[in-house]
Amino acid sequence: MYEPEFHELEGKKMTLKQVSEAIEKISGYQLEQPTGQIKRIVAQKPNFESDTDTFQATYKLNHLGDFVDVTFTALKSERERLNDVQVTIQLITYITRSKLPQA
Repeated sequence: MYEPEFHELEGKKMTLKQVSEAIEKISGYQLEQPTGQIKRIVAQKPNFESDTDTFQATYKLNHLGDFVDVTFTALKSERERLNDVQVTIQLITYITRSKLPQA
């Protein structure tokens, strides 16, 4: 739905607040929470030598239950400060719960 705009953000470093502002601007809808719900993604094959962890922030839109998942990486040392530091955006996915008109 917003793939071209989201694709432009992928690979960039930004704060999660900046990500939420970009989502609102792209989608035209407000978010329920500006920080989103963050959870760590555990890899099938962990790399203990890596200095980064992978996380997912889920932003719920004030629109028919739709939401946006943002997968990002951050330094392990900054795990407790994810809302304050710049993270690297890996993937942004728009998930709709809306019923689309049938053709």
